[in-house]
Amino acid sequence: MNVTEYLRTAIPYDSKARRYARWAYEDTRNTARTLLPWRHLTTAPPQELSIETTNICNANCIFCAYQYQKDFRAGNGVMKEVLFVRVLDEYEAMGGSAISFTPIVGDPLVDPNIIDRVALVQDRGLTAQFYTNGILFNRIDVEALIRTGIKTICLSTSPFDRESHERVYRTTHYSDLIEGVVKLLEARNRLDAPFKLLIEFRSDLSTRETLAFPDFMDRVVPLLSNDEVQTVRVMTKVFDTWGGQIAKGDLEGEMALAVPPKMKRRPCFRTFLPEVLYDGKVRACSCVFAKNNGVDADDGLLIGDLNESSLADILFGENMAQVRERFVTGDIPPVCQKCSIYRAC
Repeated sequence: MNVTEYLRTAIPYDSKARRYARWAYEDTRNTARTLLPWRHLTTAPPQELSIETTNICNANCIFCAYQYQKDFRAGNGVMKEVLFVRVLDEYEAMGGSAISFTPIVGDPLVDPNIIDRVALVQDRGLTAQFYTNGILFNRIDVEALIRTGIKTICLSTSPFDRESHERVYRTTHYSDLIEGVVKLLEARNRLDAPFKLLIEFRSDLSTRETLAFPDFMDRVVPLLSNDEVQTVRVMTKVFDTWGGQIAKGDLEGEMALAVPPKMKRRPCFRTFLPEVLYDGKVRACSCVFAKNNGVDADDGLLIGDLNESSLADILFGENMAQVRERFVTGDIPPVCQKCSIYRAC
C-alpha cells in the first residue's frame, strides 16, 4: 500500500486526522498526475450515468443541503416515464453501462416507480445501484427489488438507535428504518440472491459507540455476510460543506467537515459522472450543488436540458468541455473550489 492509498483508506473515519485525509491524498495525487493526458476521456461515454428520478426526500439530515434545495432550484417532482426511457435509450446507444439512481438530494425509494425502473435497467444488461436512507424499505416490495437483479445498494443511515436517528436524520421513522433493513436482509438471505448491502453510518458518535447499539449488533449483524460486516463504515469526519451551505455549527457531536483539496489543476473525475435531473436538466456533477436563488440549478455546473438537446449533444458539448477546462485555467465554479469530494481525473 503506497502513502496516498494509506491516506485514503487506512485512517479510521472517526480519527481527527481523517478530515485532512482527502486533502492530503488528492493534492498528492493531483501533483503526481500533472503530466498525464486526460482529454481522451472526454470522447468516451460516462462509466456511470446518474439519473435523479426524484428530488424528494423523507428525511432532513443535518449534514445535507436538501434543507436548502429551494435556494438551488424551484420545485420538486418525479421523472416522467417517457423521459426516463429516453435517457436510457440514448445512454445505451452511446455505449453506456451503468446507472446510479442516487439523486443529488432526495431518496430514490420515494419514486413510486423505482422497482420497475431498476428492473428495466437490469433487463437491458446495464447495472443499477443507488444510495438510500432505507426508511422506505419497510413500505416497498423488497423481494421484487432484489429479483430485479440489482447487485448493490448503499444504505446511508444514522446509528441504529431511535434517538440518534431523530437527531441526525431528523425524522420520526426509525421503526420503519430498522424493520425495513431487517426485512430486506431476510428476503435476500431467503432468496439466496447475490445482493450486497453496503452500510455507511453518518454518525455524531464514535465508531465504537455507533457499532455497539443492540439493534445493529443483535438484529442486523446476524443477517449480514462476512464481507458486508467488513465493509461497514462509520462516517464522522468527512462531511462536505456543499459550497459553504453546511457549517460546523450544523453538525452534532463527533461530526466534522472535511478539509477540501487545495490543488485542483485537473478536471474533477466526477465531471465524467454527470447527472440527469428529474425535469430533464443535466449537470456536470452528481455530487453537490450551490445555492443560486432557485434559478434553475445554474450554479456553474448546469450543462444542458434534454427538453432542448440530445443526451449525446449535452455530454460531448461545449458546456461540458468548458466546465472541465475551467479546472485547467484555475477558474473553477465556487461550489467546486470548496468541495471536499474532488478527485483528480
